[in-house]
Amino acid sequence: MFQLLEYLMARPGEVHTRERLLSALWGFDFASHTRAVDHRVAELRSALGDDATDPRYVETVAGVGYRFRAEVRRA
Repeated sequence: MFQLLEYLMARPGEVHTRERLLSALWGFDFASHTRAVDHRVAELRSALGDDATDPRYVETVAGVGYRFRAEVRRA
């Protein structure tokens, strides 16, 4: 779950398809597991206290995928 957060935070504002996330994070190259991404995003939102209907961190881009929308401060 935190691997997903790190990946999204490294690319704030960029929209990522479920397929891209599956491939980049878990090495899957087929669409039959795209709901696994949705499940991980739901777990991540729960851990962050984020609300899918009014997200502060992880936004769903309808019909496309997900993006990290909060500001990321680099040290």
